[in-house]
Amino acid sequence: GRWYESGSEELRTKGNTNVKVFARVRNQGDTPAGRWYESGEVAAADGQSIEEAVWNSKRYILEYSTWQFPALLAQKKNLEPGLCAYGDTIVAVTKPSSNNQEQPEIAFYPWGGALKKTNPRMTKG
Repeated sequence: GRWYESGSEELRTKGNTNVKVFARVRNQGDTPAGRWYESGEVAAADGQSIEEAVWNSKRYILEYSTWQFPALLAQKKNLEPGLCAYGDTIVAVTKPSSNNQEQPEIAFYPWGGALKKTNPRMTKG
């Protein structure tokens, strides 16, 4: 799969799984993890693992977060993604154990509306 510009809201509006995504500085030794910063949303086509979709969007979630939140920029090598699917609980997302070689159909919708001025939406498919 590759990332490409997409103005389409198709994945988000077709009843597919859609979650808010976050970034934070992960736990490092005796230092507890930092607070969560909301980055945007990730949508995954029906039947695909939302955790896997968030993990596959990790680079974009974390990079975008450093642009939006200067507090995260200094720690950009120590960030982890999180998701909030139900209620107010945010959970850290780790690398999935599955060996699924298929590229999931996913999209990252940045909280601020654009990853770059030239790429308003990034979709993987």
